[in-house]
Amino acid sequence: RSLGHVQQTNLGFEPAQVVDLTMDPAEVGYHPQQTRDFYHELLARIRSMPGVVSATSASSVPFGYYGSSDSPLVEGYQPARGQGAPIALLNYISTEYFDTLRIPLLRGREFTDADSETAPYVAIVNETFAKRFWPNQDAVGREFKLAGDIKHPLKIVGVARDARYQFFTIAGAGQPYVYLPFAQHADIASLQTVQVRTTGNPANMIPTLEQAVSTL
Repeated sequence: RSLGHVQQTNLGFEPAQVVDLTMDPAEVGYHPQQTRDFYHELLARIRSMPGVVSATSASSVPFGYYGSSDSPLVEGYQPARGQGAPIALLNYISTEYFDTLRIPLLRGREFTDADSETAPYVAIVNETFAKRFWPNQDAVGREFKLAGDIKHPLKIVGVARDARYQFFTIAGAGQPYVYLPFAQHADIASLQTVQVRTTGNPANMIPTLEQAVSTL
């Protein structure tokens, strides 16, 4: 019965028709600006390919490895007695992420190319994050910081529906989750997984995607 329940769980995203390709330009000596340019050009080429619905990149993929988390610092928030500092998972993503994974944005906007390394730092949070820190309020427009980077306040520009990201929480409560623009964090997020939603069999795209990477 437990297995049947898990199989019927709404994951909050649509994995079908998506192919993933992971790489790290820093391993061949790319500095952050080269890395930004590489992914920007790669995604532009992929999005123009026949059979591609949308394409994005992310530092973490659902049920994959998660190496990024941090403690949100929210003015006025105090954890309940006996609880430690809250922890949120972090994901550094490119544009079209929510379209590609089919994760609905409930309020606000998705990231755009205007959210560059020279623009004010922004974030998109999930429902659990918004409800935890601003219950019964609109989180869009609010600001918070991360303990690992107190120099850059993050302004929330969107709230996304909760999704399941780790196996041990597939049937449990949601986790606070923060999406950050890859372009503003390329110095620490060069390892990216390009995610491509296709109209046909995703496996058929693999040689074409590898060729695009090799060409660049």
